Amino acid sequence: MSLLWRERISITLAPQQVTLLRYAGGIRPALRDRKVINCAPAGDGPAWRGALEALREALAHPNTAAADAGIVLSNHFVRYLVLPWNATLAGEREELAFAAARFHQVYGEIARSWTVRLSAGKPGASALAAAVEKALLDAIVALLQNSPLRLRSLQPALMAACNSRPGAVAPNAWIALAEPGRLLLGLQRGGNWQSLRSRPLNGEMVSLAELIDQELLLLGVDPAGEKVYLHKSGNPPVDVRGLKVESWPAAVAGAGAAMTRGLQ
Repeated sequence: MSLLWRERISITLAPQQVTLLRYAGGIRPALRDRKVINCAPAGDGPAWRGALEALREALAHPNTAAADAGIVLSNHFVRYLVLPWNATLAGEREELAFAAARFHQVYGEIARSWTVRLSAGKPGASALAAAVEKALLDAIVALLQNSPLRLRSLQPALMAACNSRPGAVAPNAWIALAEPGRLLLGLQRGGNWQSLRSRPLNGEMVSLAELIDQELLLLGVDPAGEKVYLHKSGNPPVDVRGLKVESWPAAVAGAGAAMTRGLQ
């Protein structure tokens, strides 16, 4: 059977819940089923343990049918860095080594247990680096190997959201991804990443306009007529008054290559 006609399932893993969207095969796949599973608290274990256990129980159901699977990781489970252009790096191996060294410098010894990947820009432009615990990636791969699903992609939520709108973002833009407990806010100028910062949300309403003003002060730059793009998952307490916001669709994993040269 052609891969185009296989059923697809998009799985989003977050600390509080796991979402499974199953699509029919074909050129324009239609949503066939949606399931949301609440996760047990992680307790003393890693933050992702409850999500993995919820997914394990879902896949153990005897009626789980074969499908190509794309997985989106909540930004709770991902660390990001914007890396300036470095002309002295020769090739992907050196670029990844440099990115891993920067994560170690910023986060300490714990970063040595992370898998690091890059989403490189054009020559002379900054690159976006993402890091995920290797134990989480290994657990996902092992879980799907023993299920009817075939893993086709594995992406952080930021990459899944950006990939859902290829070429549709203004050159100067604020990109915000809000989910329960977490807000990721990034600035692009001329289509290149200038900053990307993750902030906790403690349940109280926060003003996106004020956060953008704070970020401009931290960066020491003036506004440049940026468009504001907002992707919301769940019902995070984010107030958008005072802004003209363009909403993004839900971040859904495709069946293509894994994010940023592959997290697997």
